[in-house]
Amino acid sequence: MESIGWSWRNLSAGVESKETEDAFFYSGAPVEAYQDCFYASAGVVLVFGLTAAICMAFDVAQYRSLKDANKLILITHIAYCLIFLGTAAPYSIAMVRVLFAPGAPRGLLQPYIQRCIFYPLALQLAMYVFEGAFRSVLRINWFLFVHHLMFCTFLVLAFQSQSLFVIKVDLIVSCFATYEFMLYAALIARRVGALRSACSVLLVTGLSFYLLTRLVQLAILIGLFVLSYEPMRASGRTIALYWVSLCMCVVLVALQSYTFVIYRGIWNSTAGYRKQRQQPILPTQDSARSGDTHFSVFHQEPLGLQ
Repeated sequence: MESIGWSWRNLSAGVESKETEDAFFYSGAPVEAYQDCFYASAGVVLVFGLTAAICMAFDVAQYRSLKDANKLILITHIAYCLIFLGTAAPYSIAMVRVLFAPGAPRGLLQPYIQRCIFYPLALQLAMYVFEGAFRSVLRINWFLFVHHLMFCTFLVLAFQSQSLFVIKVDLIVSCFATYEFMLYAALIARRVGALRSACSVLLVTGLSFYLLTRLVQLAILIGLFVLSYEPMRASGRTIALYWVSLCMCVVLVALQSYTFVIYRGIWNSTAGYRKQRQQPILPTQDSARSGDTHFSVFHQEPLGLQ
């Protein structure tokens, strides 16, 4: 049953009926989504190439003296910041309309809503695939690797099962990951040697915003799962899809929560809260040549999730 007004209960709208699902999955929308993945891949390559050229030309963050692995991770942070910053607003508007607007979830059938969802989602997917691949070779990070793998698996599950419910879960998880752009900005500022006060402001603002958005995300996810249980069971479709989505969602949220532990360490290093020894923001000249720092932000970074 479709909604007739703005409501929290619209989260479960359309779950019990295959009408909207069939209209979405048997239209040209999946093909458009696949095409956007190709466009996004080309866009990510372009962003990486231009960013690397600029960093090399101006020796940003002593780029020329960094090890190849650290160069790649620095460029990745910049790419995440630019992509998430540029897509957060349109993605959020589209998510709100699909989940809560009158007539939800038929917003998924509107071309402009599809563009606001598919492009950010495809860019995020391309970044996760690229980062997961090169980190598996250069410097493995199992938290990041598992997160990216599960995110990609979730998308495959949504399109293979042709489930509107899983599409909604994917939309919530993916959209809220774009709000990490402020934390990436803090990482970049720290790496380029910005003033300690500026780094601290960015970290405090970014972490506060990150915490707020994660609480909102958790509330929406809980509402979606609670309100959709009965419609999913009554629809005659396998309830196993509901439980699989729930388990995967719990793991993804837990991995995203670990980001707080990572940024606590970055805050301690940046703000100088260590009593025994204070970590410098910039690496020394010798360590810069080797690509190492006393506390390197490249060993642990946000999950992109996020």
